[in-house]
Amino acid sequence: MEQTLWGILAVSLVSGTVLGFGPKNSRMLPYIQFLLSLVLLIMLLSPMISVMNAIRNRDLAAPFFSDVTIDSGGQFYRDAVTADAIRRTTTALSSLISAETGIAAEDMEIALTTAAVGEEHTAEIAVVDAEVTLFRRSHRIAAEKIRSLVERTLLCPCTVVFWGGEDA
Repeated sequence: MEQTLWGILAVSLVSGTVLGFGPKNSRMLPYIQFLLSLVLLIMLLSPMISVMNAIRNRDLAAPFFSDVTIDSGGQFYRDAVTADAIRRTTTALSSLISAETGIAAEDMEIALTTAAVGEEHTAEIAVVDAEVTLFRRSHRIAAEKIRSLVERTLLCPCTVVFWGGEDA
């Protein structure tokens, strides 16, 4: 880009010198002015030509999103599916605990720890640990029943935690 600017400056100086020292009433003067204007126009458009060639050969969004890489293995989709599966599992599990113990779903929070089991392309999502947080002190009596229910349902260890807030 810097070379282009220096070239435009040089052509402008040369054309100004030629027009300044040339004959003023010559019949060739309009043709010389036209030729010098055409050279300057081409010099000004040359960066645009290289940009257009780059756009033609590449993706249009590449200059704007150069830091974004596309994972051919689909890691983004695997992560999205895993997050949705965890969300659905926690919702279903809180509904099951609510139905079995009578504790409202809003009075508990469930956190699941997952891991991929198997080969990379055929990996399965497995729940390896569950943690149920109870928000009310009165629900402590159902802690063992909740732990047993979650362990039977998900076939993984479960920890029941009591939240120590002001209204617990």
